[in-house]
Amino acid sequence: MAVLKPRSLLLLLLTATASLPSGFARGESGMSASFGSNGLSKLSYNGDVLFDEAATPDGVFHLRDFTLSSSGKATQFDAGAVRHRSSWNAAARTLTLWFDWGAVAVRYSVAAGALRMEVAVSNTTSRQTLEGMNIFPLTLKFPRDPRGFDGGPQGRFGPNEPGVDVADYGDGAVAVAEEDSARPIYSGILSDNNTAATHRYLVWLATAPLAWMPTSWPILHDRIAPGSRAAYHLSLRFGPGGSTETSLAADALAAYAAAVPFSVEWPDRRPISMLILASSALNVHTPNNPRGWFNDRDVDVMTRWGQFRERLLDYAFQSIRIMRGMNAQGMITWDVEGEQYPDASYVGDPRLTAKLAPELAAAGLVDQYFAMFRKAGLRVGVTIRPQQIVFVNGVPHQRTIADPDVEARTLEDKIEFAREHWGCTIFYIDSTDATESPAILRRVHEKFPDVLLIPENADLGMYSAGAPFASLGKDWVATPAWVHAVYPRAFSVIDTSIEGTASKEADMVQGVKNGDILFFLGWSEPSELVRRVYREAGAWGVPASR
Repeated sequence: MAVLKPRSLLLLLLTATASLPSGFARGESGMSASFGSNGLSKLSYNGDVLFDEAATPDGVFHLRDFTLSSSGKATQFDAGAVRHRSSWNAAARTLTLWFDWGAVAVRYSVAAGALRMEVAVSNTTSRQTLEGMNIFPLTLKFPRDPRGFDGGPQGRFGPNEPGVDVADYGDGAVAVAEEDSARPIYSGILSDNNTAATHRYLVWLATAPLAWMPTSWPILHDRIAPGSRAAYHLSLRFGPGGSTETSLAADALAAYAAAVPFSVEWPDRRPISMLILASSALNVHTPNNPRGWFNDRDVDVMTRWGQFRERLLDYAFQSIRIMRGMNAQGMITWDVEGEQYPDASYVGDPRLTAKLAPELAAAGLVDQYFAMFRKAGLRVGVTIRPQQIVFVNGVPHQRTIADPDVEARTLEDKIEFAREHWGCTIFYIDSTDATESPAILRRVHEKFPDVLLIPENADLGMYSAGAPFASLGKDWVATPAWVHAVYPRAFSVIDTSIEGTASKEADMVQGVKNGDILFFLGWSEPSELVRRVYREAGAWGVPASR
């Protein structure tokens, strides 16, 4: 994909057209816009009026709130409740909102079927830091709900993914594109309490969190120091129904890929075995098997350690036999620390194996376990987590790490331990969420470029540094087209153990052809589904697909 230069597009001046009335601009492909004293006053595409100030006076460009800080104390203000004034420069098509601390000016242009807005923020008359703000440039009213919209918010998070949302309402489609690649900016299309009935959605651009946004969304700030300025670039691109992010905003996708480049080099795409040694089910936990080994109440690690050792090594031997029959490249052991504690299931910290599962550390048993796989020519791996275990009265609990630097160092330390002690090169990163920035994964990948990182939950940007986990339970069994639109070489690791995966076999075959890796349960019997998918993809027996 060629890398375009969106900034050159953003700086285009609106070409004056003498035959059009003042305040009116016509774009290509049937889009037209009118302007008045409050900025944009009307927006249409192929006859559908998507915004009309006369019908929706509260939908004009406005600030909802802003936050100022001084001496470590931050205060949020309702922008509509504080003193401010506005001015409209018709010649420059610029609306300016003046506040005590400075100004917010939006400059409109229309070109190539797009409405473009350059939002300039000046914190020039205050001694406080502008922590951020929430801007609503306009409210869109669609003839019907766009495809895939369910009345909920469609949010994008600048560092985590390209800021492009497409609303396809059948007769047409509009992409809301935030074009400042990888900056800590929110954008999207938000609903209100009446959206289900009105099909009204608010276009959103923000440099600080919105009070009512979902708690799973990341916390972003793009701060402006006293005496400083910043500019943000938002566009609405129009096209026929069926248009996609790629067809409407290829430049924004390419700019993101350039800012957050793909860097994964893992040519071996053969399947990987999932090995789960223990169970968190309390009914199999006994005084002699407190960690639920092998999902078996009869296992005794307290008085019959030799029995446990024999059982573990036989488990490894049988798994190796199955993996060889599956032409697997390696395995991941999910729970090398056992699963004794409900609040620490899948502990994800190999450094704690000896403390939490002393029977594995005895006589170097865990070292022997991993060595068996390596001697068989197989890669080995473990589960890690971006959280930190803390002990409360001797009981371990998972705790979220607020500092990104500490989180990255924690992952790095866990990887370093598993590499040094067991030769691990594959890592499943359990319990990631939207608060994990791709920057954290990229930092870890840069330190360990020869390992494969598999984050459980991932924004698009994480594909630049890892191979995210996917399954039927996450609504896809192959890397989606919208990921390949940004990173053509991206791939996922697909869990085939989910019930119903076989019904998506054709999608899985195409995914493997594109480079995806399949997970299979590797301790009981070979997976005929995985064998069949690799054969149909023409990748069976091939140690490296690329």
